[in-house]
Amino acid sequence: MTGTNILANNILTKDIMEKVKGGGYPTYIIIKKDGTFELSKAGYPMETKKLYKQIEDALNK
Repeated sequence: MTGTNILANNILTKDIMEKVKGGGYPTYIIIKKDGTFELSKAGYPMETKKLYKQIEDALNK
C-alpha cells in the first residue's frame, strides 16, 4: 500500500499527536474526504485486510 509519509519536527509531531490522540510511533491516521480523521486501528499498513475494512468504513460514514 502506498501513501503519504510525513517526517515531522518536534513541534509538528506534538501537535499531530495531541490532535489524533496518538500514543506511540509510528502513528497512522485515516484522513477522510471531509478533512476529518481517525486513528488507524489496523496498526501497521501490512495488516491490509484490517486496514482496507477500516478505510471502507470511514468512507461510508
